[in-house]
Amino acid sequence: MTTRDRSLNWRLALVCGALAAAYSFAKALAGVLSGHFVVFLLVWGPLVSFAIFFSVSAILFWTGALRPNKVTRRIEASSWFAWAVITGFVAFFAGLFTLGRNALSADRAFEIAGLCALAWLGMFTVIWLTARMLRRRGA
Repeated sequence: MTTRDRSLNWRLALVCGALAAAYSFAKALAGVLSGHFVVFLLVWGPLVSFAIFFSVSAILFWTGALRPNKVTRRIEASSWFAWAVITGFVAFFAGLFTLGRNALSADRAFEIAGLCALAWLGMFTVIWLTARMLRRRGA
């Protein structure tokens, strides 16, 4: 990855964070004008939104889960990342319907389902890291 590619990734992460902050500001402004929100949210909401969305998008670009395509000017997702997200949802719902149905409360059922999805994503991450290390070693 060249320095130019890294600067493009940072720029895209900044744009993602700025769009989230602008949306959050607009929602907070509408809430303040209607009397449902306090004025403090005009500052706090966009700051938190920017921090979250910038950090997550920067991490996804840095790990290679998302890549900018210079020809089509679109952002492409890695097939590993797409499979991890899709199978994470499947593991969540499988855990919810199989193990979670025996739970006494809905909160406990969602906790069990979340743990199933987290365990699956953990195993998937280990497989991804192993494949990446083996590919770098030339195996």
